[in-house]
Amino acid sequence: MAKLAPGVKLLRSLNRAAKTQQSTLTKLLNIYTAPPKKKRPKPAPRTPPPVRVAAQAKPPLARRQRQPGPLSAPGTWLAGQYPLPSLPGQAIPQRMGYWLYVPQRVPESVERHGWPLLVMLHGCQQSATQFAQGTRMNRLAEDKGVAVLYPEQLVSVHAQRCWRWYDRSTQQGGGETAVLAALIASVCEQHRIDRRRIYAAGLSAGAGMAAMLALNHPELIAAVGLHSGPVFGAGHSPVGAHT
Repeated sequence: MAKLAPGVKLLRSLNRAAKTQQSTLTKLLNIYTAPPKKKRPKPAPRTPPPVRVAAQAKPPLARRQRQPGPLSAPGTWLAGQYPLPSLPGQAIPQRMGYWLYVPQRVPESVERHGWPLLVMLHGCQQSATQFAQGTRMNRLAEDKGVAVLYPEQLVSVHAQRCWRWYDRSTQQGGGETAVLAALIASVCEQHRIDRRRIYAAGLSAGAGMAAMLALNHPELIAAVGLHSGPVFGAGHSPVGAHT
């Protein structure tokens, strides 16, 4: 085998080194010029399946208990308003509210003569409906065959809803005495009332007002019943009435 000349060996070595460098350079160019690889989106975290809870029965609704009150009796519960006399300088006239209970059962005496009427006058800090609920008078009225009238004092007249029995004009038959007498007459015209059997009853200030009504209208009030009432003439002003 013929030996290669030293120059040829050197030339071949340089060719091999050039090819190696070219191959390495090509690899490097391919690495740095290649487009960036797309990142794979991270998988969404798996939500745990919903925990199944056994269905629970709903608590039973509370039953409404029928409270003793005006509507617990089977008769008719009527509401009305009575216009009050206009005062000097008063632009809008006021109206007194009232409620009337008429029993469902009609006794034979009522068919012949009409309903007896009981006028119930509430105390201070009471409404007519509260007085009817507290006394349960409608139940007794249904049993006895009596109509019941519940006038109500206006808050605009007295902040505590007290009847002004202490007022001098009321004690002399005017004021609220005259208003209540007119209200009773109006109810008698609208309903079949036996005018010979009209009675008045009251509590506290209502008792004082019932006394004023009976004393000034003996032709109207056949009998009166008073509970915790003031002495007639014991006071002539709001301060005197409380003392």
